[in-house]
Amino acid sequence: MFCKPVDKDELIQTISDLNTNKSAGPDDLSPKLIKDAALSIVEPLTFIFNLSLNNGIVPTRMKLAKVIPVYKKERFIYPQTIAQYQYLACLINY
Repeated sequence: MFCKPVDKDELIQTISDLNTNKSAGPDDLSPKLIKDAALSIVEPLTFIFNLSLNNGIVPTRMKLAKVIPVYKKERFIYPQTIAQYQYLACLINY
């Protein structure tokens, strides 16, 4: 499998498209913070992404997700079962 290298302009566009109303992921970096720091972090992020694509290795911290159980608003069943919950995965924003 081959992926073309990421360039700075593409990364800046992707960062500018982030929704600032979303919550922070497992890295605790809010989309607003990432957008505000975009010009400062675009160079190292481009390097990390391209290194990852070239080597085929994804950093362990970028594989994490925060999973949150959310109660379904259906009829109440006692005792509560796992089927009464849906799970949301919060991924890293970039």
